[in-house]
Amino acid sequence: MGDFYFLDSIKGFHPGEFDMVRDIITMAFFFKVVKRGGAWYNYEEYKWQGRDAMEEKYAEYELQEEIRIKTLDIVP
Repeated sequence: MGDFYFLDSIKGFHPGEFDMVRDIITMAFFFKVVKRGGAWYNYEEYKWQGRDAMEEKYAEYELQEEIRIKTLDIVP
């Protein structure tokens, strides 16, 4: 399960809310939807240096739903 927030966060989450981004990225990497080479994460033509950078830009590129769907389609 994603990060659970007990207090307001700088990411905009409020107490009692979950952030599932980290879990989806972990599963996407595990099931090879997102590739990793050293500190770099790659998805199709997109490339991020470090996991934190990927998490920040993930929603900006409107990839969140696309990666989530591709990843969950693979999960047994």
